[in-house]
Amino acid sequence: MDIALWSDFKSLVTSKALMIQYSDLGDKYDIYAPEAQTFLWHTFLSKDGGTDVTDFETNYKAKANAPLEVKAGTGRPVRYSNSPQPLNTYNKWKGYQAIIGPGSTFTFIDVQFPTQVYFRGGYLYTNDADVDDTLSANVLLVTNDSVLMPKMIDSVPISSGILIPFLSDESMAFPSYYKLRLEISCPDGISETETKHHNIMVEFFQ
Repeated sequence: MDIALWSDFKSLVTSKALMIQYSDLGDKYDIYAPEAQTFLWHTFLSKDGGTDVTDFETNYKAKANAPLEVKAGTGRPVRYSNSPQPLNTYNKWKGYQAIIGPGSTFTFIDVQFPTQVYFRGGYLYTNDADVDDTLSANVLLVTNDSVLMPKMIDSVPISSGILIPFLSDESMAFPSYYKLRLEISCPDGISETETKHHNIMVEFFQ
């Protein structure tokens, strides 16, 4: 969408924290501001020595045309597209099976990696769930099981025949001294002749 006035364009860019891109056409600048990868704001400035083009060249031009990054918080990777995958990594998966034996009401599995990865989450699937079964997760320190991030997943109900996702739109740096403890609770218990199987697949980038 075209914006006629530079003052309106820069106010919009500032209020929405957009990143300016420009093309130097010799006698003018074509100036753009992408938003949400689906919309493009546009204006132009003639190189007429006026206050608007001077303002752009003095205060905005040097910072313009930077890579269009997805901003990330502490421990999250910088990326150049709207994707949870960091640059120069491969998308990988790892499978587990949590087994709850006869007479038990609880089990857990620990997800950990020998080197740092970027962890996104995963999926759980089972045909053995009862109505009160739940999935929870905490991030622990490998050396002593200290809880670093409690209740990453907090008592999510499990249903038979339904894929349960626990995925983030981001991925977090997950060093080798972290582990994710996935806990499956079956409050109603299991008979002395029954065994439950819960299949889990985790997704990460490395």
